[in-house]
Amino acid sequence: MSSLSQPTLHFHSLEFLGFMLLVFLLYFGQGLRWQNYMLLGMSYVFYASFIPIFCLLILGSTTVDFICGAQIDKSEDKKVRKRWLLFSLLFNLGVLGFFKYHNFFADNVEEVFKLVGLRMDWHIRHLILPVGISFYTFQSLSYTIDIYRGQLTPVKSFWDYALFVSFFPQLVAGPIERAKHLLPQLQNERHPTVDGFLSGSWLVFLGIYKKIFVADQIGALVSSTFGTPDSFSLGPFSGIEVLIAACLFSLQVYADFSGYTDVARGVARMLGFDLMQNFRAPYFSRNVQEFWARWHISLSTWIKDYLFFPLALSPKWSRRLGSAGIALVTMTVMGFWHGPSWTYVLWGVYHGLLIALYQRMRPWLFRHTRFEGMVAQRLWILFCIFGIFLLCSFSEIFFRACSVEQSFLMISSLVTNPVLGDAGWQPLLTGLSIYGVMFVLDVIEELTGSHEGLLKLPVVYRRVIQIVILASMLALLVHPELRKHEAFIYFQF
Repeated sequence: MSSLSQPTLHFHSLEFLGFMLLVFLLYFGQGLRWQNYMLLGMSYVFYASFIPIFCLLILGSTTVDFICGAQIDKSEDKKVRKRWLLFSLLFNLGVLGFFKYHNFFADNVEEVFKLVGLRMDWHIRHLILPVGISFYTFQSLSYTIDIYRGQLTPVKSFWDYALFVSFFPQLVAGPIERAKHLLPQLQNERHPTVDGFLSGSWLVFLGIYKKIFVADQIGALVSSTFGTPDSFSLGPFSGIEVLIAACLFSLQVYADFSGYTDVARGVARMLGFDLMQNFRAPYFSRNVQEFWARWHISLSTWIKDYLFFPLALSPKWSRRLGSAGIALVTMTVMGFWHGPSWTYVLWGVYHGLLIALYQRMRPWLFRHTRFEGMVAQRLWILFCIFGIFLLCSFSEIFFRACSVEQSFLMISSLVTNPVLGDAGWQPLLTGLSIYGVMFVLDVIEELTGSHEGLLKLPVVYRRVIQIVILASMLALLVHPELRKHEAFIYFQF
């Protein structure tokens, strides 16, 4: 299965800049109905820049869930309501499963048949994965589930709901919005302000900086160890080099994904919308549960609300699985959501085990980590932050590896070949220097609660950081190698 990696209107392109200028020209000064119709049309134009035919998939999910939501709300019969919800689930997850997981299951069924001497070819060749299908499917499903639970009243306008599903800033990589947060903003008059436009512009600028100057440049260092799906190494690996590459990939995927989110939130804010925060300085987390409260927040809260809590609050499943089992199931689903590969499943299982272990150890930790004195407390906090970063970075070996075999060979090298190879510490030092400005921004976010906290700093400090970012961006125009950039990593999910 393949996925289109680079649309015409990717965020970090001149084409997208022209697209946004046209949107602004048609948007500002117009009435609510015109604004919504125009945004809906431009959202479909944006998605059509990938592969136009896949717009039918979004339209299909939109139509089915709009009808299902209305029927669920209209009926007072619990069985009828459940049937409409089940239809919504089967349709959306069926489409997602066919396009995203068909070949994964076909491959594994083939292997089972081979064990008994049979040959089966279940593949549909050249099946392309629609970009963003995992994101808009979950967003649309939350609408029907919330109506079924009695937490939401269905929207009356099909066009407003269609815009909710396809709103272009967050369409292909989130954040995964909830209807009760975004729909009221679509239905009511919006009043964009100069301050909102300027802060939105800052988020767009920051997001593009994170993507091009931080994520893509660190990515080149990571690929020198992991390779690419078409050309990856099976060793021998140096354990230290593997650990360095895993840590750098953690920084790469954070810069890349949070960069996309910043652009999405910035563009939406310039138009008068408020999208949810998707990252909150995750690598300042002190335990693994806190990490998942700060990382990919829109997905982790979706999984928590629609999978974890239903399992935890069900006497039957709570008794059968226990808290550790529920955490393991939840995170395994989280891993499988990322892609049709056993490496993603192992990544999810690993995080599930970490959460289950933390839940068991938490009472002991609370009793034995109450240090006297501010210095001891701060040293413990730093130890926890560094430890969580290493534990999460270790999981990225599964996430980034091109195969299960490569991931286990890399992990085994941490024990069998822990020495430092010829590459030395240069990749780590280079990666950390590239990441330096982002680290400063994360410190500001941790202290103030948002990246926009930079705008509240004294002018001198603010100008220094902005000049460094601007100089880094200008360097892209000077050095041809720096101008090479890739699609956002989460486009493949």
